[in-house]
Amino acid sequence: MREDKHTRNLMVLMGIMTLLSVVIAFTAEPEEVAIVYSVSNDEEEKEPFYAADVKDGIHVPTGLKVDTHLEPVLANCLACHSADVIRNTRLDKQGWTSLIHWMQEKQNLWDLGADEKRIVAYLTKNYAPEAQGRRANLALQRDDWYELED
Repeated sequence: MREDKHTRNLMVLMGIMTLLSVVIAFTAEPEEVAIVYSVSNDEEEKEPFYAADVKDGIHVPTGLKVDTHLEPVLANCLACHSADVIRNTRLDKQGWTSLIHWMQEKQNLWDLGADEKRIVAYLTKNYAPEAQGRRANLALQRDDWYELED
């Protein structure tokens, strides 16, 4: 009985979430979105599809750094999650590759083919681990510290 109640509550919650997402989708202001189904060709494009949305080296709609191989990142990664996930994750080449393989195993990410190398190269170059943490060390920012007396 308890399990049935739990299942029913879960189904009701899922229904409410679905309804809420539909309401949000129809009431939100429309955005211009560039949809790219395949960017894995080796032909050199004259102008990237996102060129109009770039300001100061940043792709404004996503906040991602504009660099070589941004196109497959936009086409593949943002199909499932927001750019916030990318911007807030800092990994080396092995870490990004492992994360992609985990997503393929556990989250049903499709085979990226040749785009995997391009995506990992972009992520490794632009979203690698940083030497400092979330904020700079306070002691390094001030030169007017004083000694505490015992």
